[in-house]
Amino acid sequence: MIDLCLGTSSVPTYFPTVKVDCNHKSYNLIDGGIFAVNPALCAFAIAKKKKQNETVDIVSIGNGNYNKSLPYEKTKSWGLLQWGSPAVEVIIDGIGDAIDHQTRVLCEADGGRYIRLQFDIPEKLSNMDNADSKNIKALKQATLNYLSKNPEEFQEALDILK
Repeated sequence: MIDLCLGTSSVPTYFPTVKVDCNHKSYNLIDGGIFAVNPALCAFAIAKKKKQNETVDIVSIGNGNYNKSLPYEKTKSWGLLQWGSPAVEVIIDGIGDAIDHQTRVLCEADGGRYIRLQFDIPEKLSNMDNADSKNIKALKQATLNYLSKNPEEFQEALDILK
């Protein structure tokens, strides 16, 4: 379990890959977000395959969202070099938003409930490699602030999980 947790959080360029040996095979694990930015849709598909005639309720918990604005005037003349890193962030963000939308539509169309707990991270807290205790404390506080400002969403998540 430790290897899986390390593997699914090993974001390329921030953390090393994790080698896991399982069933006579070796796997080189990297960040789970590379495959499923928001695994809620994967969970929905598995649940429906196992119990096709039952509704599915989903609580999807994000790890925070930081959307850096890329104004037209700044990006209009960018080439491959300038778009390299920002393009990855834009793609991952877009995929996450699409998965959130698709999961909500499919889940609710089938009579289920879907809630996504996700808040915007302030820019000053957005560096993924900042494990400083002050940053961690500030992230925890930002999470608590989000929950206190969105009691209906939090309560709906709790109701689903009961």
